[in-house]
Amino acid sequence: MRWKILVPVVLLLCLVFSGFVPVLAEPGDLYVQINLVGATTGCSILRVEPDGTLTEWVSNAQILAATGEADADCDDTGLAVALDGTLYFSEDTSDALLRVTPAGVVSVLASEATLAAATGDSSSDIDSGLILGSDGNLYAADDACDCVVRVTLPGGAVSVVVTEATIEAATGGGADLEGGLGRDGAGTLYITEDDTDQVVAVTAGGVASVLTTEADILAATGNTFADLDVGAELDGRFFVLDDTDSEVASVLAIDRATGLVSLVAQAPAIAAATGNTHPMPSFAVDLEGGIATEPGGDLFIGDNGLDFLGPGDIPRANIVRVSRAGAVSVFVTDSAIQSFYTALYTGFLARLEGSMDFQPRPEPAVTEIPTLGDWGQGVLILLLVGMGVLRTSRG
Repeated sequence: MRWKILVPVVLLLCLVFSGFVPVLAEPGDLYVQINLVGATTGCSILRVEPDGTLTEWVSNAQILAATGEADADCDDTGLAVALDGTLYFSEDTSDALLRVTPAGVVSVLASEATLAAATGDSSSDIDSGLILGSDGNLYAADDACDCVVRVTLPGGAVSVVVTEATIEAATGGGADLEGGLGRDGAGTLYITEDDTDQVVAVTAGGVASVLTTEADILAATGNTFADLDVGAELDGRFFVLDDTDSEVASVLAIDRATGLVSLVAQAPAIAAATGNTHPMPSFAVDLEGGIATEPGGDLFIGDNGLDFLGPGDIPRANIVRVSRAGAVSVFVTDSAIQSFYTALYTGFLARLEGSMDFQPRPEPAVTEIPTLGDWGQGVLILLLVGMGVLRTSRG
């Protein structure tokens, strides 16, 4: 009689372990590029769950194995996460675009040679301007050619969609794509241009125009110059980090229809939240760690504070939450980040110098019934058959 009880139990356990369990990557998780600074450099991708739990999603060793390089670098690099948890990021030693499957397999999606061949440049340098479009393809601002490329998924074919000449014609001569990139549902690209510090809009038909001028930005921030070279996220509005060196760093929202700039938060409020202090207040905040937001939610920003170090200064890296109303709080503290990475990488300091992105949440839809994978379906059939055998034997 015991085997009659054990068979369904064993089959049920096989069903559980065959895949009918939630995957580790979940919508709403935040993925953050961590640059590891020591005698050499390294790169890691940190996963932050909504409750603040930290796990390393991609290790430095995985990146090195994929690129074949001796070291890795996530300084001024981009990251984007798809709905299914597939992650795409740029890496600065190989200058390649990499892909990470939901199962954690890391591979090169487009090498520097592939990117350079498409742009006609001798190299490639994709900074923080890396996004997934609503058409399911990657868009990247390449700072080597100062152009925007499209990487078709899943194959990885690369093509230029906005040339340097197009941007220069709109700005009046400047083209320096070190930072933010956004794209709306109509295919219009929004590009932060760092030479003239303007935001350029380029329609799907290739028509370029200045959406927001440096004067517009200065009027909102009260600063004497702008520095739009960090990152941006498109979520109804175009959110931009203005990381001025000697003025007050700012978080800005730009109306993509009118170009109107509104100030969301500035360095004093961010420094007050993180506790970073410096005789020159703007040095206490360094907004070069990226920006991410969920639709209708708060902004999350990488503050690489005290980046300009003097005697006695200790660099601090905090992930800061900024509400749409401008309230600032710390989501993940520097001490949590440093203690987590000290346990993984001896002799390295964790720095927020790359980008971050959320795994999107699915749009509300008709309630779906969880489905089984191929193994799960097979085991379920065996379970049903086993129960049928038991029932027949009893009869």
